[in-house]
Amino acid sequence: MIKGLDISHYNSDPPYGKIDFKKVKADGYDFVIIKATQGTWMVDEFLEYNAKAAQDADMGTSLYHFLDPYDECGADQYDYFMENTVDLHGNLPDACDVEWQGNLTNSQLTKMVADFLSCPPHVALWLLYSNINFLDNIIGQSGTIALLADIWLGWPSETAVFPRMPKHYPQNKVKLWQKSWTQPVDGIKDPTNDMNIVMDEAWYNSYHSEVPGPYVYQINVPDNVKKFTIEVNRT
Repeated sequence: MIKGLDISHYNSDPPYGKIDFKKVKADGYDFVIIKATQGTWMVDEFLEYNAKAAQDADMGTSLYHFLDPYDECGADQYDYFMENTVDLHGNLPDACDVEWQGNLTNSQLTKMVADFLSCPPHVALWLLYSNINFLDNIIGQSGTIALLADIWLGWPSETAVFPRMPKHYPQNKVKLWQKSWTQPVDGIKDPTNDMNIVMDEAWYNSYHSEVPGPYVYQINVPDNVKKFTIEVNRT
């Protein structure tokens, strides 16, 4: 089992202090997904430290943007994310975190998500983080999103050995499962951390392994979606 964490400034805010990623790695965690930005107004204060320290500890790293429904459109939020993450991206796909609807209708939020994900990703496809309710009932009806992102599923359970799958996405689209929100981890003083499990180890190893293997995406993008070319160089 390959497991990792997702973190933000909340894991390092007083009284906790900075994370010791070498201890995290030694505790059995192989990767970390790091909050970078939110909307067009917030850069996580621990972003640079977390990204560089995790990479120095030889952990797989990814950055995520928290989509703000009260902020600008999805494409503007994408621009803000990219402008503030130069030289900090890791070897894993970056993520868009969608768990706040605000006053938007389902269709308005779906359009905001699609606008963000239609912009060029760092490597291969985006990861879309969301929970079952959002995926099934709020943004699940958009076929475009399924073409532009793999799923990072938020479905915490301390006892389940397999998550409940979203009904609008094939099972092989779910690459990560956020299994716990209360995980103690050596190297992090915060006693409640988000633990994630890799659901597709071939997908993961194609990015983070000593000898990366091929992982081929066949993407047919609809005419109404911004086109981009994916080039993955892992040499």
